Amino acid sequence: MANLADYAVVSAALLPVGRCMMLDERSAVAATRNGAIDLLIVAPRHDWWAERPGVADLAVAAADERLSVLAMVPSGDAVALAHAFDSGVADCVAYPFDRDEVAIRVRTLLRRKAAADRQRLAAAEVRRLALTDPVTGLWNRHHLDTELTARIDAAAAGGRPLALLMIDIDRFKPINDRHGHAIGDRVLRAVATRLANGIRSGDTLARFGGDELALIMPETPLAVAAGVAERLRALVADGTTEVPFAVTISIGVAELEAGETASTLLARSDKALYAAKVDGRNRVAAVS
Repeated sequence: MANLADYAVVSAALLPVGRCMMLDERSAVAATRNGAIDLLIVAPRHDWWAERPGVADLAVAAADERLSVLAMVPSGDAVALAHAFDSGVADCVAYPFDRDEVAIRVRTLLRRKAAADRQRLAAAEVRRLALTDPVTGLWNRHHLDTELTARIDAAAAGGRPLALLMIDIDRFKPINDRHGHAIGDRVLRAVATRLANGIRSGDTLARFGGDELALIMPETPLAVAAGVAERLRALVADGTTEVPFAVTISIGVAELEAGETASTLLARSDKALYAAKVDGRNRVAAVS
């Protein structure tokens, strides 16, 4: 096993790169899962490899959180080295330690981690932009279609209710014609913000197209969804201070029926929306 002098070398090499923590196995797994560390350094015993999952558990947790594991192994111990790499660690350093070598390996792993983090964030941003509407910041039609199908499958499998709301901004074309598209976009954003602030975290609000939005409400029967729709209608009608004129919405509500597909559920909720518009706008209509 590494002795205190060896650990002193490691600690000295780590000082320039950031704050260090000494953790037991359980604390180390917890720390990797809550994102508290970027680099995990372990010093396994031979019997640990054989008798416990130990480092393998840590390596799995580290992979889930995309951090690096550096194993400390005895110099010249090919068995320990093989076990370490087989368990999934990113690199190994042999003790007695050479301070410069430790520092180089640590800095290299941290640079790789930082680069991987940047790439992951960039990829996540690309995915987000591909699935969001640039005007409102809501999910776009592509994401809506994918999410609706998934939610319908989950509701059908569990025998749970699911509601779909189709939402239309009343007289939106005259707003664009009279005030211009910049004001029309401001109206869209104002309505989207008000609606987004009035729904549950598990609901999915998306721009369906043009002046239409759609709201997927899992675990929601028709009567409850209609009540939510009325509250959302009033929330918009009570005043969108972002523009100097009144803005209202109409909403159609439908509940998923047994064996129904996404296209037929969309068609029924759209039919209900049409009924709300015909009834005078600024209304909620539900279909059973």
